[in-house]
Amino acid sequence: MSDLAAFLAARLDEDDRIAKGLMGATRFMGGEPDFTGQGGPAASAFWQHFASYRMVTEVAAKRAILARHQPRPLGQWQVCGACCTVECFEFSADELSSAPWPCADVRHLAAVYSCHPDYDPAWAGEPGAPAPPGAPAISPPGRPG
Repeated sequence: MSDLAAFLAARLDEDDRIAKGLMGATRFMGGEPDFTGQGGPAASAFWQHFASYRMVTEVAAKRAILARHQPRPLGQWQVCGACCTVECFEFSADELSSAPWPCADVRHLAAVYSCHPDYDPAWAGEPGAPAPPGAPAISPPGRPG
C-alpha cells in the first residue's frame, strides 16, 4: 500500500495554504468578505459556515488525529499506534486484523480526498466494506461506482 500518511499530510498542507490564503486575499466589507462577482449569496453562505479560521482549526485537528494514528511495527506487520494497545501483543497473526494500519480513522480522514487524483482506492478498505458514515452514495467524478 502506498504512503497514505504522506498523502494526507500533503492534502492537509494544501487545505491549510488555501485557508490562510483566503484570509489574506478576501476583501472585507463590514467584517465579512465581499463576494460580489465571485459566487454571491452561495459564496457568502459558505463563508459563514466554513470561515477560514474554522478551516485552519479543522486542519490542525486532522493533523492531530493523524499524528496519534501513526503506523507502528509489530513483527512483520504495521499496526495503528493509537488503536493497537498492549493487547495487540497477545494476539495471534490472524487476530491482528483488529488494529491494522491504516486504521478506520485514518481511512475516514483520507475518504474526504477521494476525488484527488493521487488518492488510492485501496485506502477505502476491503471490497464490500461499508462506506464511512456520511459518505455520499455516489462515486467521485472519474471513479467507477
